Amino acid sequence: MGKKIMIGMIGSIALIAGQAFASDCGLVLSGNLNDMVSNFTNTEQYKSYHPFMPPAAFKQAATNLLSYCCKMGLCAENDKKNISQWKYPESPYLFDQIFDITMRRLDGVPKLTYDLAGDPMAVKRRTAMNTTANSANGGQASTIQSTFTGYRTMHEKFTKDIPTVLKNYDTKDTNLLSLADKYGTVCTIINNLYGLLQKQTEVVIGSSKESNSFFSKCEGIVQNRMQRETSYVKLLMIQKSTQLLDETTKAYTKKHFVEEKIMALWALIWKVKDTLQTIVQQAPASKQCSQ
Repeated sequence: MGKKIMIGMIGSIALIAGQAFASDCGLVLSGNLNDMVSNFTNTEQYKSYHPFMPPAAFKQAATNLLSYCCKMGLCAENDKKNISQWKYPESPYLFDQIFDITMRRLDGVPKLTYDLAGDPMAVKRRTAMNTTANSANGGQASTIQSTFTGYRTMHEKFTKDIPTVLKNYDTKDTNLLSLADKYGTVCTIINNLYGLLQKQTEVVIGSSKESNSFFSKCEGIVQNRMQRETSYVKLLMIQKSTQLLDETTKAYTKKHFVEEKIMALWALIWKVKDTLQTIVQQAPASKQCSQ
């Protein structure tokens, strides 16, 4: 199975082009889209995944899958009414479509999320990052680092238990579950979700071999994404601390220049004052001599 990977600084998307005979298109074709989504997202087993993949997000993933299948000429006329107008991953696998949407939501950039709500913690982090980057003022590297440390700290003790991760997925407490924890578990959660769908549908989707391949590629992409994020924060720290140093130097130079001018002015004033006093003191003597 050939794979094409594309990853950006902000977005991180897996585009997997599978062989013609291997796909998950049977899940969504022949008018199955809405029924499949409804039946699966309303199961008791899926409820624990709601914070990670809300039903609306899962439907968008399924819609993107249908759109790609239609692009490949596999859908009937009545399926075309559900075609997505968004730019979606060109992959015949639902795993990729779910991964795409999850990574977009974790990026925290509204225009990338197919009009879905972004992950609350990711949106907060992205807002803080943009505010820092767009600020006209510099900043201390230590302050910037402390701002993003909470988001980037991993809690391996907790993330080994996926049910606990899902339970706390909506938390805003980075001490309990950080954004790095979410990135670190995204592949495992999607793999579990994909496996759950495999068990509950009569349609044959990705084999265990393909699922293992998906998982392996997924982890590689996530690691790359996290490294890029770390590099970006470091660059931001360098840029803002350099800007602060430049601002401080200019302020000191200006202050020193002004103080120097003021001292020179005071010296001139005192010199003029002394001169005037001398003239005033000599005036009577001059008058007396003239007599």
